[in-house]
Amino acid sequence: MYLKNKLLARKRCSELAMQAALETWQRDPVEFKCPACGSNKVKPRPKIRGKNPGWCPICRHYFDQPKDFVCDCLEPGRSSKCHDCPNFHKLLASVKTIAEEMQSQSPNQT
Repeated sequence: MYLKNKLLARKRCSELAMQAALETWQRDPVEFKCPACGSNKVKPRPKIRGKNPGWCPICRHYFDQPKDFVCDCLEPGRSSKCHDCPNFHKLLASVKTIAEEMQSQSPNQT
């Protein structure tokens, strides 16, 4: 029973943290960079078998990454493409921070 209550309390805390983070969350324009060198001078290559590969002229690295990724989800985290979205990663980081603050402020249950 103790473990169940503790897990339910943690779940409620995470839900509240998500709600608090969503109030301040804004979608930023997504700019892709080369995964090898971090340059933002990424060029598209001709489409190969339905993929949208990129190419970095700085380090000459080829990679598969969408050039024009659009964050258009209604609810962050519901779509499978959210897991690759930098905006979603920022949201998760703020949820984690808020949840940790809430847990540190609440009295320890023993």
